[in-house]
Amino acid sequence: MANGEVMELMRTRLREAREAQGLTQKALAEIIGAGKGVVMALENTTLMRAVNLDALCDVCDALDISIDWLFGQTTNKQGF
Repeated sequence: MANGEVMELMRTRLREAREAQGLTQKALAEIIGAGKGVVMALENTTLMRAVNLDALCDVCDALDISIDWLFGQTTNKQGF
């Protein structure tokens, strides 16, 4: 998978996982102790310049998903 495709998959899965838990971007940001802009940037193609790995790990923990799933390395949301 090309880098652009991986990032698009990550954004799509992140948004789907957040919405499946009934969370807004603001609510998820509050859970991880970050500003809404952090979650918005992770989900938005035009805003995302570089992934903040700490924030991304916090988001995965809050949504009970694995980074492996988020980036398309497995189909199991909780990992291997």
